[in-house]
Amino acid sequence: MSNTEISVPTLTRLAERACDGLRMVADGEDKTMEGWLIYGAALNEGRKMFPSDEQFGQWLVSSNLDGTVHNGDR
Repeated sequence: MSNTEISVPTLTRLAERACDGLRMVADGEDKTMEGWLIYGAALNEGRKMFPSDEQFGQWLVSSNLDGTVHNGDR
């Protein structure tokens, strides 16, 4: 899938979902697992849209998701 085929609202929703997941992790123990699952699912969906490391990395940066979680954990 090329960048031109992916709508900005779709990418924005993915980034928002990833951030929502991280907020749940930060909220506490009872929401941690659900938050990580939401975050991971959003990143997995983004990875499908951007199969190259460069494109995926650019999306993470433009979505303010770069640096939120250590690369090894992501």
